[in-house]
Amino acid sequence: MKLDRDTSHEPENCTILTVEVSELSKVQSVLSKLHGNNNITGRIVLLTYDHNSVQFYESRTSGWMVIMNDIDDPFVPLPLDSLAFNPDEFFGSFINNIGHLRNDNGPATSRITPGIPVVETVLKVAAKLLNNNAGSISKVISIVRHLAPHKSQENEELLMKASQKYLDLAGQFSEKGISLDLFAFGGNINNLSQVCQLTGGTEYFYPQYTAERDELLFLDDLICSITEAGNYYNATLELKCSPGIHVKHYLGNLTTRNGVAHIGCLNAKTGIGIELDYRGKYPLQDIPRFQAILVYTNGATRHRRIRIINFVARELSMSYNKIVNGADQYAILSLLVRGTLARLFELARKELRDQVQQQLVSILAAYRINSGGGEAGSTEPSTQLVFPASLNVLAVHILGFMNSPLLRLIRLQDDSRIHFGQQLVRSSINQLSLALYPRVLGLSGLGDQYDTKPVRTLLVNDVFVVYDGLRLPFIYVPRQVNPELVADVFGTADVLALGAYDTQLPVLDTPVNEYARKLLAEFGGKGFQLAREELDGATYYIYGLMVEDEYISFLNELHYNVRDYIESKNNWNVWN
Repeated sequence: MKLDRDTSHEPENCTILTVEVSELSKVQSVLSKLHGNNNITGRIVLLTYDHNSVQFYESRTSGWMVIMNDIDDPFVPLPLDSLAFNPDEFFGSFINNIGHLRNDNGPATSRITPGIPVVETVLKVAAKLLNNNAGSISKVISIVRHLAPHKSQENEELLMKASQKYLDLAGQFSEKGISLDLFAFGGNINNLSQVCQLTGGTEYFYPQYTAERDELLFLDDLICSITEAGNYYNATLELKCSPGIHVKHYLGNLTTRNGVAHIGCLNAKTGIGIELDYRGKYPLQDIPRFQAILVYTNGATRHRRIRIINFVARELSMSYNKIVNGADQYAILSLLVRGTLARLFELARKELRDQVQQQLVSILAAYRINSGGGEAGSTEPSTQLVFPASLNVLAVHILGFMNSPLLRLIRLQDDSRIHFGQQLVRSSINQLSLALYPRVLGLSGLGDQYDTKPVRTLLVNDVFVVYDGLRLPFIYVPRQVNPELVADVFGTADVLALGAYDTQLPVLDTPVNEYARKLLAEFGGKGFQLAREELDGATYYIYGLMVEDEYISFLNELHYNVRDYIESKNNWNVWN
């Protein structure tokens, strides 16, 4: 049963856009393209900042700039109503003239000064501005490049947790129902990235931003962040259970307080996991009942609403085969991945990998113990690794997770690991599956029948579209490929003549080109990134997506671990 009810008033919508001065010209050209977008309806405040001041722009005087230099104890010199622009004015005359407005205030305020910008200060100012906007749609969008470097730590394998001042800031945002979206063009995103996660926001990372290639993606991401349609704000989620069952963890981009999940912003693509626990044996005669209560503000209508979902378990069973046959492997995958990400800053990569693999081993061992590889109740080691039909692709997805940038045992910048983790933790189940087991399609097949496995050795003699749902689709051109096929796709047979930053295919009257454009439209329609073997760095990212390369050896390792697990255990209570 579902109950969806309007609960209250129509709140005010306000978005605060904070932009580092060094990024202002880049952002200005993108923001001007949002003029006339009817999906942006709320008020917008712009705050710019450098290493020693925060600049405010007064809406009633067409953008007169006010400077606040008190970095240690920041204050708000003007009320919110005096700083808020309507979208037409903001994306039109104000953004187009902001360079002149800054110059009119004198050279001392317009020059870009060296040093680390005061990101923490400007976010505190934003929180103070939105302090009286409680219950409304409140969002902060921060566009940064220069972030303070991390302090060194003894264990380099352990990702550093955000400093306490940023965790406190995340707490302030969460309590006020404010979400933070981060657009980062530079490194050291650790602190702000965790603020995004705890407030239900989204982190966008462009480590090697190139306008020719990335501006369209940046614009699309910014539109998704700043528009209200399809987004739900200032949400709380609580799951009530039958006596004896309780919520152990809420997992995702959220903060948990007093048994309730607080989510600053969510939409249809937001993934949230709930891990349940119970004490002792649950009586078979009592059918478990659950009630999920979600309270949120609708971004399109601005109404505060409550949605109540009541559901009852179909049956309880002591038959392990019944339970396994009804298992949802993608839900299991989601809980395993989100549970691992919840401990991302507590354990080193090797420990996280071992934990994930051990969880998979225990699942397969429990199946063998209770099904006996075909002989129910047998605990003799089987000569082969046995998978239930309901979990037939779980292992390859776990392998993809272990070989992802997050857990791969290679030297990689922490920012890349953190960014990948943030992408996974907010993903829906479908997005998560795609990220860990990407689509690889050869264009000469002209259909899904040529949907190939992600194996590096198969990436020959064709042009491939590779898509993991986290980045733009790649068009991979191997070194050994028929020039006529390249000409049919790109309009030229010379691979070297292709533009490294091209993101759109030409429209050609060839079946291969038409099929390629159809695939790109299905995969988001935002363009593509070219990956030519031995020419473009994107090829190394694609090689990292080839999950099946190590699958056979991974299965062998799983088989030995399951066998050892069974032989070493004396207690077969698989529920512990």
